[in-house]
Amino acid sequence: MNTYTSERLIYRPYEKKDLEALIKLCNEKTYRRWFYFLPRLNEKRAKAQIEKNRDLWQNTIDMTKAQYAFAIEEKCSGDLIGSVEVSKYHGKKRLKHFEVGYYIGEAYQKKGYATEAVNHVIKWVEPYLKEKQEELRVFGKVEHKNMASLRVLEKAGFKLVRKTILCRIYERWIE
Repeated sequence: MNTYTSERLIYRPYEKKDLEALIKLCNEKTYRRWFYFLPRLNEKRAKAQIEKNRDLWQNTIDMTKAQYAFAIEEKCSGDLIGSVEVSKYHGKKRLKHFEVGYYIGEAYQKKGYATEAVNHVIKWVEPYLKEKQEELRVFGKVEHKNMASLRVLEKAGFKLVRKTILCRIYERWIE
């Protein structure tokens, strides 16, 4: 099983047991505020998302062809608290560079979990990028008013490279 850990968190593929927690997390007010373009998550969509995630992790990992998300579990409680990924995809759109994405449930925010998760997933992806001779940098995109997410990227060592009408774009080079 593809399970990894950091100081306070466990990163793993989604499991059937995550169904209720995933639906709850993806329908919270703060999640909906920043992911307004996604339809509300219902049981049918959540089951499909969990199944797709599980199937991806059972095969050879090729991050240039699919979006691999880690479920984030809090070690001390065993609760599903969010998700983190590094991917060359934003939805179905293939990107030129790898991009990090994350969210943390409302009850677990302001504890440094998002920064810990972003740092971990960057360490996880580094050998893959080197092996595939990909450019050793990862981007993060954040809407201008999402101050908490801006701070996460900055604390994780990302630097602002450009502003667009919709968002700020950060990058982190991997050593």
